[in-house]
Amino acid sequence: MKASFFILTLSLLSRYADAQIDDYFRQRGVMLLAQCAHPTNTFRNGAYQTEDGYVIVDIYYQEGVHTRLKIYRGDACFTGVAVLSDDDIFPPFRFLGSILKTLLQQYEDSEQRDELARQLESILRKRLEEWSGADWSLLIINLDYFSF
Repeated sequence: MKASFFILTLSLLSRYADAQIDDYFRQRGVMLLAQCAHPTNTFRNGAYQTEDGYVIVDIYYQEGVHTRLKIYRGDACFTGVAVLSDDDIFPPFRFLGSILKTLLQQYEDSEQRDELARQLESILRKRLEEWSGADWSLLIINLDYFSF
């Protein structure tokens, strides 16, 4: 009896989490990923499909560009971003990565930058200099999802 109740509870929690992820991607997630992937393009529309352990996101821009992403998810957060396809001449997330690296360089050799670097490096377990635009996007969508 206790085992059945436990399994039912886990099943209900899993369905609630899936519903929350669906709501997030429908309301904000697809557009936010579109802005991270190609911030200079104009978002037209998007679609997503949730699967066990990941979400497939298709993004369409007014410039005729189509980007397909795979967002890996763990128990409490998104754990990775992979580009499955993209037909823009400029790779997804590169512009975002370049902008954020340039901004962080302005704080070089300061206590603020060192503290920020320590905190961010502990999140993605990489040195800040090694972060890609996709890593930054992962941080952005997790922060946005937690505030959702």
